[in-house]
Amino acid sequence: RGKDITGIAPHRIARLGIARTFQLVRTFLTMTAFENVMVGAVYGAGARVKHATETANAALELVGLTARRDMRTAHMTLSDRRMLEIARAVASDPALLLLDEPMAGLNPTE
Repeated sequence: RGKDITGIAPHRIARLGIARTFQLVRTFLTMTAFENVMVGAVYGAGARVKHATETANAALELVGLTARRDMRTAHMTLSDRRMLEIARAVASDPALLLLDEPMAGLNPTE
């Protein structure tokens, strides 16, 4: 959209519709998968709790983590945490989604 985002705070960048994942996985380890994705829906997209809940559940389903919804991310595999990061980014309803090496460190079966 032609806007310079240099030096803008990350939460403001998210509100502009830009989401990203990191090469090194950055999930909130003491939170569940669902809570991690809610962060994206509430703070990234600015959704109210009811809509954020629906969005978070849909994002977890999209990446195949519905069964791990209530698992703390500290107990998840690296591949699951990578998918969780993608779900959290998607839940922020971005116009632009940047994925920084989403398959780094995974083996061919993952």
